[in-house]
Amino acid sequence: MKMIEEIQGPDGQPGYQHVLKLATALVEVRSLQGLSDTRVDRLILLWDRLPEQDKRRVVYPPRHRERLHTGRFKAAKGKNTSCPGKESLQRCLLGQTSGPASWPSTSRLVEAICSQLCRLHPAATRFGGTTRTRWSLILSDYVAIREAVLASPRLMAQTDIQLFELNQRTLSQW
Repeated sequence: MKMIEEIQGPDGQPGYQHVLKLATALVEVRSLQGLSDTRVDRLILLWDRLPEQDKRRVVYPPRHRERLHTGRFKAAKGKNTSCPGKESLQRCLLGQTSGPASWPSTSRLVEAICSQLCRLHPAATRFGGTTRTRWSLILSDYVAIREAVLASPRLMAQTDIQLFELNQRTLSQW
């Protein structure tokens, strides 16, 4: 009888082979227009096989503070030039790839998807006279996967797949 060995992920947690299988299935989705019922069933089955720690929702650290700290070494020096709404306006003007993002390693699933996309896009590519960077190719594929998952009501209802936003800067620094 052949024993199936549990693959440990980069963080030493077992069950990483299930994360890799789901990530591979999600990477296949990047070029599809929509998810068929058969593909949704397969994704749900792969989700159900994930270890419990990979099914948990990602808890984000708070980015907003109700009360600013004052006192020695707690306040920024110099004149405060921030303007309410400035950051959100810059995100609107700079586009979709410049919003707030988390590190891919926050979730083993997102990290596995990004790793596979990095192998698919090892370098920049020229399309009709314009060069697209490696990171823009990876990010556009990730966004396509994320949108396909979010557009499937049944998949979202039966799983807690959480593909959070990424941006090029965070992705290239990861």
